[in-house]
Amino acid sequence: MTDSPAVADPKGQLPPPDFQAGRLLLQFIVGLVVFCALIAGLGHFYKAETLALAQGWVEGFGGLGLALAWALLDSFPGPLLPQDLFSAFALLGGLGFWPTVLWSSLGSLAGGSLSWLLARRLARTRVVLWAIQRGATRRVYHLVERNGPLTLMLGAVTPLPYSVAVWACSATGMSYRVFLLVSVTRPMRIIFYCWLIEVGAIRLIN
Repeated sequence: MTDSPAVADPKGQLPPPDFQAGRLLLQFIVGLVVFCALIAGLGHFYKAETLALAQGWVEGFGGLGLALAWALLDSFPGPLLPQDLFSAFALLGGLGFWPTVLWSSLGSLAGGSLSWLLARRLARTRVVLWAIQRGATRRVYHLVERNGPLTLMLGAVTPLPYSVAVWACSATGMSYRVFLLVSVTRPMRIIFYCWLIEVGAIRLIN
């Protein structure tokens, strides 16, 4: 597929890049601690209910449901629910470590691919031009223009919004091949989070 030209900033309102590695690392650590504490807290105070809910979710939806949850959340450029919550439920429900990693990774890749395709098709619409001038999207968009694939990789493995980075990369002309090459780092994050959930929160629950 031929790359589309970069989306221009229509009003010259995009701020200068404000990437701060220390701040991003702090957000990453705090996010991990809070997330694992939340799972462990639910399991400690509501163990029977949490396990029953997780097991029911796995029995009802299985790996395909996990993949669909990741695909939806990684295709929508905005905060909905943390994807890792569904992976945690899959682990708690007995899906298994590697099946959870596999289905989560497949769903993330599918969702990222959908994001890339939608952004490519809608790059010049008023909605996208309006969206890139606001909030975190504006900052991520400018980081993509400056750092390209590096920003996408950071979105894949850090709290930097992955779906927003995918939209920005596609809208600014990144090829799908480059997107795929960079997005192979996404499963690394999924493996790490699943491992942390399993050795941390789930062991505390049990």
